[in-house]
Amino acid sequence: MLREIARVLKRGGFGIFLIPQMSTTRLAPHFYGNFSGYWLKRAMREAGLEIIEHRRLGGLWSITTSHSMYFFLHAPQFPGMLYARIRRNVLFYLRFPLQAVWAAVNVFVCSFLSLGDLAEEPNNHLFLVRRP
Repeated sequence: MLREIARVLKRGGFGIFLIPQMSTTRLAPHFYGNFSGYWLKRAMREAGLEIIEHRRLGGLWSITTSHSMYFFLHAPQFPGMLYARIRRNVLFYLRFPLQAVWAAVNVFVCSFLSLGDLAEEPNNHLFLVRRP
């Protein structure tokens, strides 16, 4: 895909990519799978794209904050937040008060911790590239 983008991008043209990282980093800096930053850099170079800027966005704590916030939309089954055929079991309803308290605490604690998220564990990679 990157080779095709590089092919159709005019010379001197820029591309902006926001790519989710799909796994936990391991074997750094030789981890070339699952959209890791290392793989993305290598693939862009191989496609002939010059990386102008690479930013790692988010991390473990920011994604935990996000999931905790979405709990309050998923739990009451707001339209568009849950597939109608999914049914909750009785344990969900028995544990709901504890889940709601836990999610609320997580939003605040993890928001604070996300201020120092690990750069090697981003949720997304933002790339600005140029075709030379």
